[in-house]
Amino acid sequence: MTTEQTNKQRLAILDEAFEQNDLAVIQLVGEDGNAFAILAEAQAALRIAGWSHVQIEAFMEEAMSGDYDHLLQTCLGYLEVE
Repeated sequence: MTTEQTNKQRLAILDEAFEQNDLAVIQLVGEDGNAFAILAEAQAALRIAGWSHVQIEAFMEEAMSGDYDHLLQTCLGYLEVE
């Protein structure tokens, strides 16, 4: 499977998860700006919102597929950020 196919598959899983599950909410203001802390907060919120292991894994892979700004953009795209 090519990288492009893998990316498309991951995004399809995320879009499906976003439509199927409750909205996950995280608070970033006043929190540690460390990328790992943000990922941990997002992962916990996604579990609470009912996302499956596969869906959370797809989110984590997408969030970590770029730089810090991409991580934040992924959070803004799939989570309710306070």
